Amino acid sequence: MAANSGHCLILMDDEANMYLNSILEDFPIFKGIEVSDRRSESIPMLTDDGSKQLEFFHPEDSRTGKYLMEIYNPRLKGKKLDNAIFGEFLHAAPALSPQYKVGKEHLVQTFTDAQQESHIKAYEDSGDKRPYDKYMKFSRVDAFIRGYVAEQWPDYSYTIVQRRIMDKMIDGLTKEGRPINMGTKE
Repeated sequence: MAANSGHCLILMDDEANMYLNSILEDFPIFKGIEVSDRRSESIPMLTDDGSKQLEFFHPEDSRTGKYLMEIYNPRLKGKKLDNAIFGEFLHAAPALSPQYKVGKEHLVQTFTDAQQESHIKAYEDSGDKRPYDKYMKFSRVDAFIRGYVAEQWPDYSYTIVQRRIMDKMIDGLTKEGRPINMGTKE
């Protein structure tokens, strides 16, 4: 089923459409991003080990030539689907919001030595062929942010300063810059 909220969309089921519309209502900055729900295609190479839930593509890497998110894992449902969609949208945020981009650059400067070591280990374990700086810029820092704001890394030791920076970054993406609760604890 296609959504009707003014964003580009490639066939979505009702649940994904509901979450997408809810996110776009609070974050209209993401409305130009195409979203493709490919969960019914059973793409085994992407979901057998559960590691590839969904993927975000920048225009230069996208099959459509635009920002594109593809959802792969058919077991991704409920709040996890909602958080995953929102988290993937954050890949486009630096290009769409100068305030977010500055916040992301500031956030990187706050990484502790232990966090830097965990980023290096994650890079080594990932098998990623890009240089480390590109891995950090386009993958790991986004995962760090997504881990907090979409509650995908609930046990991670974020500093108070890092939490404040990320809260401000997300608040700046909402319509009229108003804060919303993205499932974080009250």
